[in-house]
Amino acid sequence: MKIKDLVFAGIFLVIFVPFFIFPDAFEWFKNMTNEHGVLMSVLKFAVLATLGECLGLRIKTGNYYYKGFGILPRAVVWGFLGMFIFFAFFVFKTGVSAMLENVFGLEGAVAALKGDFTTTKLFTSFFVSAFLNIIFAPMMMTFHKITDSHIEHNGGKLSCLVKCIPMGQIMTDIN
Repeated sequence: MKIKDLVFAGIFLVIFVPFFIFPDAFEWFKNMTNEHGVLMSVLKFAVLATLGECLGLRIKTGNYYYKGFGILPRAVVWGFLGMFIFFAFFVFKTGVSAMLENVFGLEGAVAALKGDFTTTKLFTSFFVSAFLNIIFAPMMMTFHKITDSHIEHNGGKLSCLVKCIPMGQIMTDIN
């Protein structure tokens, strides 16, 4: 294990350990998520997805970062995507459960998502996830790939976030 792995592990521990050590911290987190879902989704995706990208880069190249990788712009983009992922979950949870109940006759599909675990909740959750991943995820991941390419083409600088993204050119260049 290298020093950079210890630093990454340290950052990971600083972020997560307080929620296990201090019950009030976890309660605060749950309350904030319930009361400010959009803001918390932005923050969670900005932090966790960016850490995931750094970890993925480490697995692929042996480094968590390289010049031009653009950790801050990626965090901003992930925060932005997190907001839309929050909205998508809301729309698909509401729409798919209503469809299952009203079109396919699955009684209690809407209520099941609010209650304790049941087979109806499992079934409804599966279809919410399936529709979300079939309809929303490809578009979201394509946009994510475009923004990653834009960030890299601009040397990972934060200023790339205010520059127009050449969508057509990037789409042409994506393998």
